[in-house]
This record gives sequence, C-alpha cells and structure tokens, in this order.
Amino acid sequence: MKNSENHPAIENVRRQFRNWRSTRNTREPIPDRLWKAAIELCRVHSVSQVSQCLKLSYTELKKRLNLPQPFLSDDCQVPAFRQVDLGSLFQSQNQWQMFCQRPDGSFLTLSGSGENPPVTDILKGFLS
Repeated sequence: MKNSENHPAIENVRRQFRNWRSTRNTREPIPDRLWKAAIELCRVHSVSQVSQCLKLSYTELKKRLNLPQPFLSDDCQVPAFRQVDLGSLFQSQNQWQMFCQRPDGSFLTLSGSGENPPVTDILKGFLS
C-alpha cells in the first residue's frame, strides 16, 4: 500500500482509528462509523491494503463488505445489468471471455468471438 498510504482519504480514516484506539475502553468493539469509513475505502483500494493500513482483520473487513449495506442512502443507485450483444461486432471464430468484479461486488461478464473488444474502454466505463 506504499502508493496509497498517503492518500488523504486513507490518512483521514487512519487518524480516526488512531484516535478511537487511544481513547476506547478495552475490548470495546469498533464503532459502525469506523467500519463504514473502512468499507468506503475498499471502493477505491483493495481489502488487503485497507486492512493493513488501518490494522484491521482482513477476514472481518471482507465479511462486512459482503453484508447488505443498510447505511447506503436512498439516492444511491445500484448499476443495472445491461446485456450487450457483441456477436454482430465480432464475426471471426476466435473465442474470448472477459470477467471483472468491482469492489462493491458488481460483476461484468462478456464473451464473444472475433477480435478482442476495446478492453480498456469497457473497463473504464464499468469501473467508473
């Protein structure tokens, strides 16, 4: 996480954890607000990077990422699945497949035949 450690958002959350740890009662569970902040960082950084930087259990953070997120606001939009027929674009016999998963759990699966699609453009659109 060397490149990400100095990221302002990570540093802000790290500071919040440091303050909480210095003032907490022993055995006090991590407050929901701090877990939410850690989960938000996982939208941009890997679970491994966030857990190491914030000194959290990788397993616990990963488990919390897979739970339904009740703290998402009502105006938060979950991307809808779009099926795109790429068969007409690629007429050759060369078969290809592409799989991608975002930190929020959304999946992108493409397959087809012919020339490989513009992967960079597709991933930029999916990950943005």
